[in-house]
Amino acid sequence: MIRTVAGFSLMLLAAGSQKAADLPAFDAVSVKPANPATREWMRGGPGTSDPGQLLFSGVSVSRLIVTAYGAKAYQVSGPAWMGVEKFDVVAKIPAGATRQQVGLMLQTLLVDRFGLQLHHESRDLLGYELQIAKDGHKLRPPAEIVSSADTAQESVLLQAGSDRMPPRHFEGTLIYWERSRGWGILKLSNGLLRAVGVSQTLADVATRCEGQVHLPIVDKTGLTGRYDYSFDYAPDPPANQQEESAVGTAMDPGPDFATAFQKQLGFRLEKKRLPIDVLVIEHVDRTPVEN
Repeated sequence: MIRTVAGFSLMLLAAGSQKAADLPAFDAVSVKPANPATREWMRGGPGTSDPGQLLFSGVSVSRLIVTAYGAKAYQVSGPAWMGVEKFDVVAKIPAGATRQQVGLMLQTLLVDRFGLQLHHESRDLLGYELQIAKDGHKLRPPAEIVSSADTAQESVLLQAGSDRMPPRHFEGTLIYWERSRGWGILKLSNGLLRAVGVSQTLADVATRCEGQVHLPIVDKTGLTGRYDYSFDYAPDPPANQQEESAVGTAMDPGPDFATAFQKQLGFRLEKKRLPIDVLVIEHVDRTPVEN
């Protein structure tokens, strides 16, 4: 399995072998209902500019579970309301806590405030095996770290906080850049999008692709190094353009994400049923314990 799935299993086993009272906890926590229309976001924690505090706005219980256990959304099986009802959470983190410890603190929060009870089991889910294509992959070794900006695009990325800037990647207009994950998207002059990854493992690549194909991806490539990559794909067209395409009046927008990923990077995505670790929610309270 890819690293995120394996990591989820290890965290779950670690939590299951201890009582909630024995797990690390936040110094202080506030949990309040949020407006259902609130946009979901998270800020703070170890490795950020605010390591002593974790803020969730408009977060669902499902998202808290996914974050606490290092899981994916498809790995959580529970009542539908967990993904709909939203909460604002403010947690004070003990000094020196690591990301893994913060995950365990979130588990404690879920047990203490929502009465969470769960177990994990293996289920056969529809997904993809990630395999190298017949002619080999086209990933590149990581470029040398760039200390200064040579182009306007790199300057924007430097301001965004990334410390690795391979010049060959950045030829379009930056849409976003996630420093902690080492990937981003640029918009090219021809209307296509360019997906960019910097110093990525194949587990990182699989995670990125899962968000686009909306199915689990299990890495079967056997590649263990880190790589840079970029490939160009068409954004999803609006509904009216899809209707025009059906009657042949719209221009060919280019390959979709999955097609571009496979052809331009030299991989195959083989759809099949795969054994995936799943968190099965046995009990969770709809109304959390008051602060």
